[in-house]
Amino acid sequence: MKPVVDEHKQKRIAFINLNGASLYLEDADGYIGGAEIDTHMISRIFLDLGYQVEVVINAPHQGRRTWEQDGFVIHNFPLGTITISFSCLRKLWRMMKTVDAPIWFTKIISPVSAVLGVFAGLYRRKFIYKTANERDLLLARGQGSYPLSQRLCFHLTRWGISAYIAQNESQKQGAARWFRSANRTLARIPNVHAPAFGSALPLSEREYVLWVGHLKRVKRPWLFFKLAEAMPETKFLMVAATQKNVEAGQYRQRADRLSNLTLIENVPFPRMMDYFYQAQVLVNTSESEGFPNTFLQAFQSLTPLLTTGVDPDGIIADEQLGGVAPDVAKMSAWLGKILEDPEQYVRIQKNLERYAREHISYELAKQEYRRVLEEIK
Repeated sequence: MKPVVDEHKQKRIAFINLNGASLYLEDADGYIGGAEIDTHMISRIFLDLGYQVEVVINAPHQGRRTWEQDGFVIHNFPLGTITISFSCLRKLWRMMKTVDAPIWFTKIISPVSAVLGVFAGLYRRKFIYKTANERDLLLARGQGSYPLSQRLCFHLTRWGISAYIAQNESQKQGAARWFRSANRTLARIPNVHAPAFGSALPLSEREYVLWVGHLKRVKRPWLFFKLAEAMPETKFLMVAATQKNVEAGQYRQRADRLSNLTLIENVPFPRMMDYFYQAQVLVNTSESEGFPNTFLQAFQSLTPLLTTGVDPDGIIADEQLGGVAPDVAKMSAWLGKILEDPEQYVRIQKNLERYAREHISYELAKQEYRRVLEEIK
């Protein structure tokens, strides 16, 4: 399989979005998380910058291998489950040799990023890496109970990086420390959507307190259940990705025991915004995040934020975009107040719109990525 090259677009960049197949194929399975969505949004920015954008996906049941769609060149490599086995690593290497773009982009430390780091380093390709959460900083410091294989993936990834994109200032400062002896481009570019604020509803027309995410331990979904238990008169909605999750059954049982909490599973990304527009508040209970895509959806729907501590660069507290409460008692107290204060609710909505327009603009992100490209030439 040879790369499809548009002679009028000699500037090529390949985005590795293996788990994002359902963004391009209606019949593809798989969970679409924040990394897949953000990678897709960034790929659209590079289209606008005049690049031939090639996207690598992993859809084993799709017969096609390379095709053009919506301005993208899609490469489908049926890699199966990604592991650190020799067989998988060899497939990844062959994929990179086949596509052989001069510039590559991926997110999240993994066997994929590790192979790409080696490939880019050996063949002098440009490699733009964007972090997804604070795990990179912990790996760089040797902190956390991460297995040796993950630490190895981190160091191999780092070796080949040309540009490191952070989602918040603390990530950028951390990267500056472990790239201090190397010539790397560092930038802070939050995740970005193209907001449309016109359809945002007032508090009186919203129905529930919302939680969105994967039922992983790092997301701490059990805190949302405890919050619902503490506020039996308030309606709660959990929209969760449960594919391949062995603990999904126990969460279903727990949801069944709560009359004020509804669990909806595996909602396709195009339908997700419908739930945000009806939400009174978005709750985030994660241990750590970079700049969650769910925050962008909250900005778009003008839905106030309530977190147990995730507050990128302190914007929720400083810009009055919602509340930051470290435990269930403080969360329930904040929720009780905001749901009874429509005037304060409107003030927060105005703050959300102002901040999004000033700091999370598609055009601003495009300018930043143009600068990154200039620096890594």
